[in-house]
Amino acid sequence: MKAPATLLLLALLGYLPASAQTTPQAVTSFVLVNADTDLDIMPLVSGDSINLVQMPTRNLNIRATTTPAAVGSVEFSLTGADTRDQTESLAPYALFSDAGGDYNAWTPAVGKYSLTATPYTEAGGAGTAGTALTITFKFINRTGIITAQAKPTVDRGLQAYPNPSADGHYQVVLPEAVQGSVHYTLLSAVGALVAEGTVPVAQATTLLPLDFSRQLPAAGLYYVRLQGKKLNAQLKLVRR
Repeated sequence: MKAPATLLLLALLGYLPASAQTTPQAVTSFVLVNADTDLDIMPLVSGDSINLVQMPTRNLNIRATTTPAAVGSVEFSLTGADTRDQTESLAPYALFSDAGGDYNAWTPAVGKYSLTATPYTEAGGAGTAGTALTITFKFINRTGIITAQAKPTVDRGLQAYPNPSADGHYQVVLPEAVQGSVHYTLLSAVGALVAEGTVPVAQATTLLPLDFSRQLPAAGLYYVRLQGKKLNAQLKLVRR
């Protein structure tokens, strides 16, 4: 009966052998990496649409973040326009591997993807599997100026605050309540597509929150086009 108490005491004192300790392992997130500079570009989350035209390079890689920071290994499985299976036993855990932190380059094909990463307690994908993470995303390649079928103008009835924004978060005050969903198209100062997506609006409201913290990493002037039921307008946004 003393053995469990002894093990507990050893664990509390930090003397319990590594083989007897159990720490839950999980892949918690993905990061898109510039393989030319080995610097992070942006977090990669499910539903992302990445415009290659807006990337600083076409030489990319994807890193998995784990908890704890060091695990036995991580197995990747990429399907879609490109496919790849990769097992990484040393951090950083990269889909297209690396050499001591120097990331190998991947030039992704345009199209849709699904990526799963699973942590394991031992090297080479051996041992016990932890909590995997799966995301879906796509790469697009859109150049030139975007024109609207029904050209909106800057609507003076719309206001955004704070504007300028220090972190890319805005609240748009609408002239009348909207409900359902609002499609947004985010454009650069010269009209090039930066990002697009949909904001779900569960209940009728005149206050529309927009989170462009990832889409607007650089300071500057942008335009956002909002389209929905009884809504077709455009306004200026400034990221400082």
